[in-house]
Amino acid sequence: MRRLHAARADPVVWAALLLAATCLLLVLRTALIIRLHIPINWNEGWNAYHTTDLVMGRPLYRGSTGFFFNNYPPLSFYIVAAWGWLLGDQMLAGRSLSLLALIGWAWLLALTAKRLGCRWSEAAFAALLLLASLFLFNVFNVGVNDPEFLGHVLQALGLFILLREPRTPWSLVSCAVLFAAGVFVKHLLIALPIAAVVWLMVFDRRAAWRLMAVGSLLAVAGLAASVAMFGPDFLIQLLSPRAYLPARAAAMSAEWVSRVLGLVLVSAVLARRYLRDPRVALALLYAGLATVLGLALFGGDGVYWNNMFDAEWALCLTAALALNRLPAATIERDTDHRVRLGLVTACLAVPVAMTAMGAQIHWGSPRYWLDPRWFEAETAASEIAFIRSQPGPVLCEQLSLCFWAGKPVEADFFGLHQRVRRDPSRADELARQVEARRFAVAQLDIPTQYLGPRFEEAMRQNYRIDHQNEWGVFWVPK
Repeated sequence: MRRLHAARADPVVWAALLLAATCLLLVLRTALIIRLHIPINWNEGWNAYHTTDLVMGRPLYRGSTGFFFNNYPPLSFYIVAAWGWLLGDQMLAGRSLSLLALIGWAWLLALTAKRLGCRWSEAAFAALLLLASLFLFNVFNVGVNDPEFLGHVLQALGLFILLREPRTPWSLVSCAVLFAAGVFVKHLLIALPIAAVVWLMVFDRRAAWRLMAVGSLLAVAGLAASVAMFGPDFLIQLLSPRAYLPARAAAMSAEWVSRVLGLVLVSAVLARRYLRDPRVALALLYAGLATVLGLALFGGDGVYWNNMFDAEWALCLTAALALNRLPAATIERDTDHRVRLGLVTACLAVPVAMTAMGAQIHWGSPRYWLDPRWFEAETAASEIAFIRSQPGPVLCEQLSLCFWAGKPVEADFFGLHQRVRRDPSRADELARQVEARRFAVAQLDIPTQYLGPRFEEAMRQNYRIDHQNEWGVFWVPK
């Protein structure tokens, strides 16, 4: 009876139950959204076209001289293509795989926390906190056709295998394979592999050298195979530079730190008391390295909150360890309870406050949860039908609309914009096609900001605005 009463009174258990109910609603709503033909993220159509290229036998890396570029490693396209073959829909395949990977990533956080010595309640709280935060504050990254979470779940599985003791050569090889697979899904996912090697260098140097040797061999082999399959242009596109904006990095860094301030403070207290604990040291090293790398990359054009997902996962892991370790340092049961309550409050204070400030009256409507984004689905359907009905090529900045309309891709606006910043003449050929009125429709956001004055003038001289709405401005030939 005492144990049952203690469990009921444990603030970690109550917080986990509250988060579980929240996550259940958010997962249900997201699962209903992913079947809809509405653009959620600018990358979705881009990924769907590249996966379709692979399925149809067209080059995955078309070359750097056209208007459609690919700066992602190849592995995710093969995985999504296989899943899409089963589902019969490449967009739905990418979205559903992303949602499943996110849930799996949160589950692996709980399993990792348990393997590091946490109780199930503490592990579940950390995993559900991550899941709820991502659903609530990263709506443009959850349930979208993008391989971000696929790469994370592969690497998290590698970490979970690495933490099993005693470590064997096979476990180290498996870990290295999964770490490398994550990088060949998204090449910026390097924080966890680096943190794991550095941590092993301190606590198990022999394993560190083995992991680093196998990982390096896999990296070289993967790059060599990619160049052999796709040609040298693979590396040119993969490493294509982006504009870097220091002011943007500073602003986004300040906003992100304010969102996770409670977790950062909890991690700081944990570091002060348990830094010599090898398990705590791993979580703190991962969190610190992922945070530094993520904040440094914030200035890159097109880099958004998904850049910090590694850091958020690691910070939630440190929260689980703090809930497990810090109360254990107290002697009195009442003090133990107050410490756990204080830690839970610190972790939840900012997310709860942000959720309260962003609350909408629609949240109380059953339709919001059971028939989500119905109006957007109707307006998007009409625009897709409009694009489909136009004979000839269509220029879409929001590539998802052209993808669902069955139109071939004409240009990757973001990739072309990055090249125009370095060489303004890169847009001349597209401007000439606009001047020739080649496109039956051009769906654009703000063309003047992307492709230079010639493209802007060509649009104004040769096209007129037919209509505009939340999906952009739709131009037709004069």
